[in-house]
Amino acid sequence: MKDETVKISGTSSQSIGIVLVLFILLVIITSVSYASQKDNNDDSIGILTRTFSIYNNTSNYTLYATSVSSNASPISMPPDILVPIGGLNQYTVNVPGFSTGTRRAPIVYDVRDEANVSVGSVRFTLRIRNGRLSGVSSTIVDVSTDAPVNLNASGQTLTITNPILF
Repeated sequence: MKDETVKISGTSSQSIGIVLVLFILLVIITSVSYASQKDNNDDSIGILTRTFSIYNNTSNYTLYATSVSSNASPISMPPDILVPIGGLNQYTVNVPGFSTGTRRAPIVYDVRDEANVSVGSVRFTLRIRNGRLSGVSSTIVDVSTDAPVNLNASGQTLTITNPILF
């Protein structure tokens, strides 16, 4: 036998090389994109945490947590009382590697005036969604109130303020 080379019919080694390089670039770009979507709170053992912030910027209402779901267990519990004029409660939720899906943790606060009389409630839900390709997203949803306050939910933050009177 003489020196023979094997060729794939209809292709050249240059086009196979280009396809291989493009595939490697695709893998690199996908890996970088996925890594950039991970939360900065990601620790070395793969447990993600999300912190939700609830601000009481009212001038005269104190909020009392009356119902906190354990659906997003484990959840760190802030104090039950959210004082007026800049009070802050933060809920830190661990997301221990559940595959895909959505977890919800409904929370209810009783709103009380300066005389400690209930004037209504504030309801909202901490939602953590884990997508196979999109990663983990967390938002405050289902925000409602029957108290004389305004609610502004943005991402992982809920701000409670006095209504603007005209």
